[in-house]
This record gives sequence, structure tokens and C-alpha cells, in this order.
Amino acid sequence: LFRSIFQKSGLKGEIETTLPIEKISVSNQGIVSAILKNESTPQIISYDAVGNILVEHQVNLNSTGYPISLDMSADGENLMVSYLSTKNGTLKSMVAFYNFGKEGQEKTDNLIYTEDFEQTVVPDVFYMDASTSVVVGDKSFVIYEGTKSVKKKTEVKLNQEIRSEFHSDRYIGFILTNKDKSGYEVQLYDKTIVSYQAKEGSKVKLFYKIKGSGKKTLGYHSEMLVPVFENLYVKQF
Repeated sequence: LFRSIFQKSGLKGEIETTLPIEKISVSNQGIVSAILKNESTPQIISYDAVGNILVEHQVNLNSTGYPISLDMSADGENLMVSYLSTKNGTLKSMVAFYNFGKEGQEKTDNLIYTEDFEQTVVPDVFYMDASTSVVVGDKSFVIYEGTKSVKKKTEVKLNQEIRSEFHSDRYIGFILTNKDKSGYEVQLYDKTIVSYQAKEGSKVKLFYKIKGSGKKTLGYHSEMLVPVFENLYVKQF
């Protein structure tokens, strides 16, 4: 199977695979990572723009599960993969972060971070920018920071089934099943999210400081928050 890589000026290269491609991601440099379909031993392979294999990872279904989604960072140095497994009738997803730079070379299989999601399917993962990555579950999403090392920044539970998602380098949008009536609901989030939870009947007042361009400070602000869901308060900047 052949796949062609194009840039604005035209054809950059071609890649030949011996197995069908299930998922594919391309960096700005033309580095390609792909999940190759194989029922017993699926593969994740990264190629350069002319088709040379850079990294080849044989997936162990017993330890990680089956890879269902992946995305590369724009510089081609980082890769995140979502795996799905069912053991003893229990559904579990695992998201793995790989680094192909110096930090990852010091780790087994270039693996720098993993997180498990019990009873959850993670159908999509993506990088919003050079250091921000997102994991989308069936009813929640998680934002991570970092590439040389990864840490969880925030998790947002949507309390509704996610039908589809869309994103840019600044925003994440979701089409959700409407619980109370027919049709769908659209929610849009900025990648910088601050969330607050309070006891039933309580009020939440937020004090925050805004910094403008350069070192200019715009002073302190206060704001009474309105619950987005029951007992859940969210402020977006």
C-alpha cells in the first residue's frame, strides 16, 4: 500500500506499507506515524518523509490493548496513543505518551507517561499546540501539559455522551447528546480552564488577577460564578 505526503509546494514523499493503515498522523516535517492493522499483532510505525522507518513498535495486546487512536506533535518528536482492552469483562483504556528525543531515549520503548481510564473508551487524542495535548473519553476530556515530561493539567466531566469533537490550536468543541430533549448540544472550551466545585446551596466567588502584554498588570477582579451543572462552577479565560 502506498501513501503520498504533500506539502504546499507539492509532493514531498511516498510511504509503502505491507499492512492496511487504520490511523495516521503527520507532523509539520512530514514525519508519519501510523497504526497498521493486524488482528494478532498490530504495529505502530513512524516513517520519515521519504518512507524510511524511524521507529517500529510491536503492540502487545495482553499488556496494552489494541491501539485505536494516535497523534504526533507538530515537530514530530512526541507521539500519543490510545489503547483499548477488555480483560475479565472489564473495559479499560490506556493513553501512552512517547518521546523520540533525548528524554525518551533514556526510557524503555521511548515511553515517558501513561494513564489508565477504567470503564471508558478513549476514541480520540490530539495535540493542540507544541506543549498541550488532549484525551477525549466518552463523557469527559483531559488536558495535559509538557512534552519532555507530561503532567495532567485538568479533567472536565461533561455528564453527557460525546457524539463528536472538533478542535483548533485554541479551542475544543463537542457535540453532545441532549439528556432532557431531542437533538444535540454544542459546547466550546478554551484550552485554559479553571473549574470549581462547591457544596449544594453554597455560592462561589472568584478573585483573580489579569496580566496583559509584557509586564503590564490589569489588576484584581472578582466575580460571582453561576453553576454550569449542579454544584459545578467553571471559569474560562
